[in-house]
Amino acid sequence: MSSWTHVKGMVEVEPLGYTQAEKRYILETVLNHLPHVSGSENDMKIYIIQKDGYNCSSSCDEFMQHSNKGNGTYGSFETQCTYFLLVDGDLRDRAFEETYKEFQKWLCRLAKRMPVIDVMVEVKGYNKAAMIRNKNNQYTNMLEAGSWYDKDSINWCEYLMWEQAENSYLPDILVEKYKKEGKYK
Repeated sequence: MSSWTHVKGMVEVEPLGYTQAEKRYILETVLNHLPHVSGSENDMKIYIIQKDGYNCSSSCDEFMQHSNKGNGTYGSFETQCTYFLLVDGDLRDRAFEETYKEFQKWLCRLAKRMPVIDVMVEVKGYNKAAMIRNKNNQYTNMLEAGSWYDKDSINWCEYLMWEQAENSYLPDILVEKYKKEGKYK
């Protein structure tokens, strides 16, 4: 007879990124680099759901240039920072302790790379269960600061974002190009 554990619930995150497409790309890349929560037949599945609507709006594009070419009302740039990760796993040949440890490793690694706002996940095994929550913002506080906040810290996601030129929001490589073309002062 096989032993089974089950992981079910939701993790609310706010991935880094300047645009909606960049946020999604960074979120998917981070998820692809997290450790597996495993079973002998299938691993835990993760479903990405972007919250409806938007919670950020700007008249500037990702380079902080005023523009009316956005996706929102009057050409503003509207983005949604909040994503829900639905986690679901019916994991065969696993003991509760193994699955709990693997899920915690997965969650902690995620929390170091992007803000984890809320967690509501149940891990169940034979005669044992635990509800994992973000009590006292324990997972939120694991976020590793980006170098733009702390020069001695680097967030894992920084390699996925462009390097800004000094005294500009433009990518360093574009400033170099525009200088060569005489379009940048």
